This record gives sequence, C-alpha cells and structure tokens, in this order.
Amino acid sequence: MSVLRWSAAFLAFSLLLVLHPAESRSAGSKAIGAVIKEIFSSESADTGFDNIDTNYESVRTFYASRFFKPVWTRDTGPKSKGKALLEELKRSSVHGLSPAFYDVDEIEPLMGVLEPTSLAKLDLLLSAALIEYADDLSNGRIGPDDRPSHNLVQPHAHRADELIEGAAAAGNLREFASNLLTTDSRYFRLIAKLAEFDRIEKSGYWPKIPADGPDIQAGADDPRMVAIRRLLVFIGDLPASEMENGSVHDTETVRAVHSYQKSHGIESSGIIDRNTLLEMAVSIPDRITKILLNLERRRWQNRDIGDNHIYINLADQTAKLVLNGKTAAFFPLVATTELRDLPTFYGRITAIKTGSDETPDISLAVESSFPDNVLSTDTALALNVTDPKHLPGIIKNFSFKELLTDAEIANSLQSRTLELKEPLNLFVSYLTAWANKDGSVDFRPDIFERDEELIELLELE
Repeated sequence: MSVLRWSAAFLAFSLLLVLHPAESRSAGSKAIGAVIKEIFSSESADTGFDNIDTNYESVRTFYASRFFKPVWTRDTGPKSKGKALLEELKRSSVHGLSPAFYDVDEIEPLMGVLEPTSLAKLDLLLSAALIEYADDLSNGRIGPDDRPSHNLVQPHAHRADELIEGAAAAGNLREFASNLLTTDSRYFRLIAKLAEFDRIEKSGYWPKIPADGPDIQAGADDPRMVAIRRLLVFIGDLPASEMENGSVHDTETVRAVHSYQKSHGIESSGIIDRNTLLEMAVSIPDRITKILLNLERRRWQNRDIGDNHIYINLADQTAKLVLNGKTAAFFPLVATTELRDLPTFYGRITAIKTGSDETPDISLAVESSFPDNVLSTDTALALNVTDPKHLPGIIKNFSFKELLTDAEIANSLQSRTLELKEPLNLFVSYLTAWANKDGSVDFRPDIFERDEELIELLELE
C-alpha cells in the first residue's frame, strides 16, 4: 500500500501556498506542477509516496519530461482520466483485490478539492496507486519476495514511467488494466463465479445445512433434503425445476450429488455421507473467500505456458500433460513430502526417469529460475503415480531423443532416464477452487494448509 509520508519539501511548499493563496490559484496547473517539482527536488527518494520512492528515478524522469505538469489533475480539479482511474481502483474488488490497497480512502476526498497542494498530492497518489495496481494485476499481490513458500514465479518487470504514460494515454482504462492480466481464460471464468456467488450471498438464499447427522441414502425421505436441493441448484448440479420437489433423495438428486461429490474431491457414491455433509455445510462467505484466494493464485500464472506442457495442481494431487493444446494424459499423484513443500513455479522438463522395483513413479529433470528453492536436493522432481498401469499410457505421449519400441513402453517400470527431444514447459500450482468451461466450479480441501496464511496476507479476514 502506498502509505503517504509527507516530505519536508512537500510541507515547505504547502506552507508557501497557504501564505499566498490568491497567487497560487491564479497559477493554476503551473502551481500544481511547482509543488510536484519541489517534491522531486531532493536527491534522495523521499517523496512521501512509497511506490514512487521505490521507482523514484523512473517516475521523476517521467514527470520531468513533461516539466512536472500534473498527469491526472488540472487547476479546475481532477481530469476525466483521473476520475476514470479512481473508478478502476474502486473496481479492483472484481479481481478479489481491495480498493484499500490503493489508498482509495485518501484519494476520494481529494477529488473535489481545488487547492494546488492537495491536487499535487492527488496526482501523485493516483500515479502511486496505478503502479501498485498494475503490478498486482500482472503478477499477483503476493510475490516471491513476500512468501517464496507460496510463490516463486518471476514477476513481470514494469517500468513505472511507461505504466503512467500508457494509462494516461489510454482511451479506456479498463481495457488498459485488462491487458495486464493473465490471458488464461480460467481466470476470467473464476471472476464470473465470484460475481455469481456474491449475488447469491446478497440474496440471503444460500441454505444452511448442518454438518452432522446420519447419512442420507438414495430413496430416503429426510427434511434436510429441502435445503440440500437448493444448494445443488445454486451450485449448478440440479436443474432449478427440481428445487421444490420435496424431501426425498430421489433419482435426480442422487445424480446431482454424484456430480457435487466429484467437483468437491469426495468419493462419488451418491450417498450424502459425513464428508459430503461437511462440504455442504460450508458457508457462502467461506466459498467466496476460497475463490478470492485462487484468483490470486491464477494471477501468479503470469505468462503463457504454451500448447505443450505439464500442469500440476498440488491441491488436487493431479498432473496433466497437454500436447498441441489438448489434454493427452491426466494422472493422479501421491502427496509426497517433496510435493507438500513445492511453491507455485515455472520450469522446463528436459528428461524423464522411470522407476524400478514396481515403484510407480516418474522423475522429471526440471530447469527452473529458482532450483535451490524449488527442489531440496537436486533438479529432479519425483511424481509418484498412484497406479503403475498409468505409466505406459503416460510415457507413450512423450517425444524422446531415443526411439522406444512398444515393448519398452509397456515395460515402463524398467529404470531408465529418457531425454526429451524438446524441453517441455512445467507449471506447478496449488488451486483449491477453479471454474470450468460448463460454468460449474470445483472446490478442493486445503490439504497442505496454505489457505489460512494467504487469507492473512491478502487481508481477507
């Protein structure tokens, strides 16, 4: 957050304007520019605006190139682009971010002030907020410097002067902000679910379902089914026409419960057992919080991983091999200690080592920007596959320098190291909520207990 700290130069010039108010008002934008110039007159980066101090030379050079003319304000008050930027900052909640991160409470009262000192302050507050907002959109709020145990993705580097100049010149600030976001459509699908869940919460109709009580078998008549039907409709597993169809766990609700269990990582039986009731009892504020956390995790995916890659979701304990933009193999993993400690990171896979002695595992030779932090011992990431029968189907999808026979592929448990023809991109994530193409949303338990710390870091409590 760009916490304001008044510099000595700012205070001195403010006093000058207070002593000569008529002169300062007649000077108009020149007076605002004079205040800004005075703020940047010090050799040290101590303007009183943290984000500007961090990018001092870049921002000062930008303002100096325009003879310290204000960007967002003029003598008659904020420009239309300044007002548009404020509105965009207020809309940051659409992305699961808080307007408070961008000093909106300080900016808004200054929008109706005409005094040059305050307008200079407003101009720099808006520039500082823009810098922070742009970085949060393109890299996520929690970067590797904040919590490497969560995120070790190399941030996109932005020049502060280019951000300010680009935003000021943009015809549409919303489009400008959108261009900073990940291009992954799954991020935007999750934004849509956030808006939907927010509307449901405001309606007051989200049902309260007790977490305890006996299982509800197929065909059973149980008063809890009235609330469960409503929940299944809101989640999208049951047609709205079935909402008021009584308290029997009938064929339609059994089908819907199967779907609900799959999308929440529960064994799919159709029986509403204890694990299912525990999930159904989660409140909608907690569901919304889960979505907010995972929007942040999606922002960490700040570059295109290409049409050929392996995507690992640690929370779901799955790995997906994508070739030519389509899923070629999808296989479950065992949550080993090494996987538990992995942060979100990008890498490249250069070779694959298969296990032996009937150990169903694959080791990936991984290149990463942070090898010492990502992998504790060497650059091999062991993926323990839950069932050996998956291995031949997985191995046959890779292109190796060494040509394998069908017999060699079938005997994938033989210990060997196979170099890939071309390095394969790798992305490791930890997603406990995601939205699907059909509009449904999946939730997963926080098996590695990472959500609570991220809730605190994002100030979601």
